[in-house]
Amino acid sequence: MPNVLSFGLLIYQVMIFAKKRLHYTSSAVAISLLLFYSTLVLDFFSLCRGYGISLAFLMWFINEFLATLEKEKPSYFKVVLSGCFMVGANLNLLPLFMGALILSVAFQARSGKWSPTPTVLWGLSAIPFVIYGFLLKQKGLLYYGTDKFIDFTLGHTTALYVGSHALYWYFLPVLISIIIFHLSDKTVRFSLNKSSAMFLLFLLAFLAPIAQHILLGSPLPQDRTYMHVLMLSALVFVYYADRKSRIIAQLAMAYSLIIIAGFFSSFKIDRSLVWPKDIIPKGVIVELKRFTDENDKSPIVVSDYRNPSVWEYLNSINQSAYTYFRLGNEESSLVSSADYLMLSEDSELNFNPTDFDTIVAEARSDYALLRNKVKRSAEVDTVYEIGQNGLYSDPFFILFQGDFNADSSVIRAVDIETQMRLPNVGGDFQLVISQESEGENRRDVINLYRYYTSEQISGSKPFRIRIPINTKVNNNVSIYYWNVHQLSVHLEKSIVKVETSPIR
Repeated sequence: MPNVLSFGLLIYQVMIFAKKRLHYTSSAVAISLLLFYSTLVLDFFSLCRGYGISLAFLMWFINEFLATLEKEKPSYFKVVLSGCFMVGANLNLLPLFMGALILSVAFQARSGKWSPTPTVLWGLSAIPFVIYGFLLKQKGLLYYGTDKFIDFTLGHTTALYVGSHALYWYFLPVLISIIIFHLSDKTVRFSLNKSSAMFLLFLLAFLAPIAQHILLGSPLPQDRTYMHVLMLSALVFVYYADRKSRIIAQLAMAYSLIIIAGFFSSFKIDRSLVWPKDIIPKGVIVELKRFTDENDKSPIVVSDYRNPSVWEYLNSINQSAYTYFRLGNEESSLVSSADYLMLSEDSELNFNPTDFDTIVAEARSDYALLRNKVKRSAEVDTVYEIGQNGLYSDPFFILFQGDFNADSSVIRAVDIETQMRLPNVGGDFQLVISQESEGENRRDVINLYRYYTSEQISGSKPFRIRIPINTKVNNNVSIYYWNVHQLSVHLEKSIVKVETSPIR
């Protein structure tokens, strides 16, 4: 809902921009086309991400920033407020926020009306975001991006923005022309005005990621982390054309019409442009719940699915706590222990199709849920009961440790059932499954805060999971809780069962 509502804010702010700063109707049409007919932009106003919201706040910020240049006695509260909302939704916009501060000081100094109060307020408001950004970098969480500026940062993002790789070379001249035309315009080069401010904001957004990549080693942005630059390029392009003449503005509108072709070739009402294959077919969680009810244990699901956040969302809305295991080709021996496979059409996972039936499939999804139809009678070899009825805050809590000899004739799994109460405030209480052997090491980390719903955090339901064990090699298995921040967790009795069943 916040994303949908923020799209209304974007429309409203674009209307303000067109009314106050554009002279021709053709210019207003052009900017509407370039912003509202981009499938990439629309994508992120329909997804639960902050990137779309940040574009709405960016448009608000630009309007408020330009207003401070136009008024004799500007109010800086709105520009700082909109900037904080903008950066809070997308940290990639922090350099733009800081660059606008420098431009604001330059404009104030030129007019002889510089006041330290708004400058200090602006600067102080940015400090928490700077600190937060460095903390994320230290934790290795600023990982998304690329090292290829032309191919991915510029090329791939532009192709997504206009909705077609075929239109990439059509839209790219817009970026190039903006830079060339403005650098050749004396009113931009040698004066500080609204035109130069718009251009300098765009240039800053364009160059900041390159500087961060060189100086800080940050990855170069792409698609969703760079689309604000393309939005700025569209604004500057139309604004520049509008300042020239009515004919130039009309030509800009005609040029912008081509984005409609990209929109209709790329827009799909039932799937995302960036993640077109990430739809999980309806009924998957229902089928897994049915298995749990019938067998009194959690199913083992093996999948090549690459977007765990969607899976976690399904768990949340279905009040469930299922997980899945992603295997590499070298671990295909674990497939035989799976109760279900959830695979895409082009999956490279090695398995015997005759052993599985397709249970859940959907035309719009590239994934299907397959059930293992080989009936096996599992024997419980060992049962461990671990009593820890009380508060626990140590960094590690061992649930199971054991050595398994290689035996290709059987399938092994560890069944864990544990009940706990997690603090309402937290985020890193993890179940770690480590399997070590010669040549094949595997480590699965499951953050229980992502799988526990609010109902389960209260301790009203146990957490259950079955873990496949590699039987092709001698294997040392360790299963433990990793209390990363040493939270006070109330652990109750945990039961660990080791299951063995024949291959056939």
